[in-house]
Amino acid sequence: MSEDIEDIDNFEDIDDILEEHDEFDEIQYKTYNLEKQTEFESNDNNLINNNSISFNIYPSPYFYGINYRQSFPINEIIEYLQKLGSEQIKVYDVHKCINNDNNGYGIIEDKDWLIISIVSNYEDLSNHVKKLVRQGHDKKVHRDSYYKEVYSSYFSSEGESDWCLIDLADSLILVTHKSLLNDPLSIINQIKDKFWRYLFSTYYPFKNK
Repeated sequence: MSEDIEDIDNFEDIDDILEEHDEFDEIQYKTYNLEKQTEFESNDNNLINNNSISFNIYPSPYFYGINYRQSFPINEIIEYLQKLGSEQIKVYDVHKCINNDNNGYGIIEDKDWLIISIVSNYEDLSNHVKKLVRQGHDKKVHRDSYYKEVYSSYFSSEGESDWCLIDLADSLILVTHKSLLNDPLSIINQIKDKFWRYLFSTYYPFKNK
């Protein structure tokens, strides 16, 4: 499995960027976090309680022409994770990273979407990974145009006990145990800290999953 895609250590470019201290960016990030915390407290749990299909706003896949095949588009991936019962789903529009001055994002620089799926226990972690990979096989993701035109990766999964990366063509999914949220140096917190400005939205599981 470890040979399927580049090892997570190839996020070394992110590590290099994290070492570059940007005081203005740090202030922006702290302000962003404060605003989000205030918004969450004011809304209480309404966001979670109202999270049904009719209230969700999903991103649309990027359009690359009528002949470009996307068998498992971003909106369907999010809905599937919600049905599986992911505790929290963070979706980042990393397509935008390509068109700015912040280069060096490692294995996600050619992706359109980065998804972090947080699960509450190891059984769910295993279940999510197995079912996502099965969905990828059933939908024949390996035939997607992405793999024919980009060549940087292929349909696969790779990980450790607390997390797993699943390559689904235009989207890269990181399924992770919620315990990693407590480690400020974990990959999930590094990603959240660095890509906060590209966050499209946060989703929660359907109540009747």
